[in-house]
Amino acid sequence: MHVFPAHAGMNRIQTILDKGDLFRQHGNVLIAYHGEDDKFWRVVVKSTQDGSGTYLQSFHRSKRRDLDAARRKWTLIKRKG
Repeated sequence: MHVFPAHAGMNRIQTILDKGDLFRQHGNVLIAYHGEDDKFWRVVVKSTQDGSGTYLQSFHRSKRRDLDAARRKWTLIKRKG
């Protein structure tokens, strides 16, 4: 039986949220893309309406064309720094 360590993807998720290339917020949902070494990832997190909790909704590999399409279509969140 193969056991996948629970923390293995968590570090990558935090990196995407910290260093993401592209962010979009729609209501209480935040979508972030990040690419490194020709590998692209998409993370979707959702917060509770009262802001007391945040939940991972989706985390998966993506493609460069998805990132490029999002750049063309989205109104983006401006990042500080």
